[in-house]
Amino acid sequence: NVDGGKGPQRLGAELAAPEAGELDDPHPPRRADVAFYDYRDDTLVTKTVNLDTGQVERTATQHDVQPPLSHDENTEAARILIADPLGAGLRADYQDATGRKLTSPDQLLLDSMVYRAGPGAQPAVLAKCGEHRCVQLFPKVRDGGWIDARSFVIDLSARRVGRLGA
Repeated sequence: NVDGGKGPQRLGAELAAPEAGELDDPHPPRRADVAFYDYRDDTLVTKTVNLDTGQVERTATQHDVQPPLSHDENTEAARILIADPLGAGLRADYQDATGRKLTSPDQLLLDSMVYRAGPGAQPAVLAKCGEHRCVQLFPKVRDGGWIDARSFVIDLSARRVGRLGA
């Protein structure tokens, strides 16, 4: 998963639409699509679960697909950036804003977006973003202002940080 633990990272779940043959059924089976990201091989795995029986009815896998990031992924991205030498500016801005050292993602409110590499548009360390799971963070001091971290991209698959425009 995102922090190196066993198994894929759960991203989320949502109710699945009825299948084509069930559209006229007044009581179609209730199903949920549960999405996971497997960092071992950068695969999005979606399992469709029948909520009445608890059984997995089908599993689909996709590569080069990047759904929105989960809370746990944002937290791990912040942890990697805080610990990285490129995170020095983030740490300094946090200290300037609060008078305290930034040591943990729990000290921040985090928003993010998936980053996909474009041809020649980023440093080589980020060239696999899109195949790898990469994130741009938008950190905010709790009860304070935003900290500009737009130029940093965290490759969660490779656990590395790159700087755009550098």
